[in-house]
Amino acid sequence: MATKYGLKFIGPITKPVDIAKISDLLSHSGPLQKTAKHTACELFSQSDLVSALVNRDITAHFQPKICTRTGQLAGAEALARWDHPDIGFIPPATFIPFAENDGLIQVVTASILRDSLSALSHWSRQFPAMKMAVNLSGAVLVDPDLPEQLEASCRKNGVDPAQVILEITESRVLSDNAMPLEVLARLRMKRFELSVDDFGTGYSNIDRLKEFPFTELKIDRSYIRNAGSDPFADKCVRASVDLGRSLGLRLVAEGVESEEDYRYAKSLDIDLIQGYYFSKALAYDEFVQKYFAQTANVA
Repeated sequence: MATKYGLKFIGPITKPVDIAKISDLLSHSGPLQKTAKHTACELFSQSDLVSALVNRDITAHFQPKICTRTGQLAGAEALARWDHPDIGFIPPATFIPFAENDGLIQVVTASILRDSLSALSHWSRQFPAMKMAVNLSGAVLVDPDLPEQLEASCRKNGVDPAQVILEITESRVLSDNAMPLEVLARLRMKRFELSVDDFGTGYSNIDRLKEFPFTELKIDRSYIRNAGSDPFADKCVRASVDLGRSLGLRLVAEGVESEEDYRYAKSLDIDLIQGYYFSKALAYDEFVQKYFAQTANVA
């Protein structure tokens, strides 16, 4: 509840309360700073977003996905990043919903796909087995031409569709609309891989695994980072792993931020890991410098 109100939650205090308990909690909380919450319309306008797309201020950054068993680079997830010339960094959680509501999400998606397929085309020359994950908003899954368009983009860049993982990030249109099911089925027939993102949250539930032809299950970061200290989160992760494995899905742990998170995911034999423990999302040149200028082994 505190988090949803925009407050920084630093921990619980049980009764009876004393000064020592409060002091200890505050000493481990880090600096407390006032933060201002702004709506998207207070930060930027539709014309700002259009200009950003035209000027290529919104680009793909790439977060590595690491094979748990070998410690080697297995792929990357492309993430949209907007560096506004006046405001600075605008998080995707702010501008992506704005783009969806203003009918610009197709343009944003096309821009990120262009960057991603171009990067994959270059990187797969050195690592042929490398895969690239790209987030798809549910808003673009109502376009019946999407499978052919994506296939043509892959062909143009010399990329095998089997190297591309499409992550479904918005599920509100998946519930009562037949078109997303048709589009996803046709994408899978063209050998694109499909990932259910943030499994266990929102609309990403077991029914989705039954209805849609997913090949990958991503366990949400909120469960991974709390699994070591929260028995409920641990049970959720283990149940997700068992379910995914029984369905033959590749398992990905996202939000791995510490040695503890890494060892936990490795103990469950989760296939791939991504998170700040290895790297934040990097610009193209930074990714090349880190993973292609030297060995790809990061164990």
